[in-house]
Amino acid sequence: GLSVALIKPKTNGVSSAGADIDTYLPKVAVAYDGKFDAVSFGVAAAVNSIKEKNGAFDETVTSGLINGKVAVNAGPAQIKANAFYGQNVGNFGIITVNPATGAGAGLPSASATLDTAGTGIEDTQTMGGWVQARFDAGMAKVAVGAGYTSSDNDTYKDPDAQATYWVQAEVPIAKTFFIVPEFSYFDQMDNAAGVEEKDFWRLGAKWQMNL
Repeated sequence: GLSVALIKPKTNGVSSAGADIDTYLPKVAVAYDGKFDAVSFGVAAAVNSIKEKNGAFDETVTSGLINGKVAVNAGPAQIKANAFYGQNVGNFGIITVNPATGAGAGLPSASATLDTAGTGIEDTQTMGGWVQARFDAGMAKVAVGAGYTSSDNDTYKDPDAQATYWVQAEVPIAKTFFIVPEFSYFDQMDNAAGVEEKDFWRLGAKWQMNL
C-alpha cells in the first residue's frame, strides 16, 4: 500500500562549522509496496531541504533519493534486489562515514561540496544497489550477495566507488537455536581524490535463539 511520512529534516550542512542553518519544510517520504503472486516490490522517494548561510555562502541545499526493490520467491530459493539514485545523500542523512581527505573532507560521504569560489555548491550524484540470492542447501540456508555504490561531483578527481561481496549460512543447531557465520569482502576502489583505498574483509558469526 501507499505510505507518506513527514520527518524532522536533517541539517547536515556544506560550509564550515558555525553556519546558520534554517529549515522550513519537513523531510517528506512517499512509498508504495505491493505484491503479485511470488513477487513483492516497492518504490520510494524522499526529499530534504535546508537553507544555509555562512558569510558569503548563502544557498539552499536540496537532497533526496528514489529507490526500488523487488523480491522473488521460487520454492526453496529467494532473490532480492534493491537499487537507488540520489542527490547529496550525505546531507540527506543516509551515509555517515566522514572522509578524512579529498573532496568533501570532514563532511558525510556523498554530500554536496563547495564550488571553487566557495560561495556556491556542487551537487553530488550517487547511485547504488545490491542483489542477494538465498537458497536451501540441505543442512543450511545459504545467502550470497553483492553490492555497489558510486558517487560523483564536478569537484571530484574520480568517482568515489565501493563494492562489497558476502556469503552467509543459517545453520540450525536446535529447533529455535541457530548460528549464522558470514564472510564479507569490501573493495574500496578509488576515493574522490583518485587515491586507491585499502580493501578489507570481515569474518564473523552470530548465535540466535528464538523464544
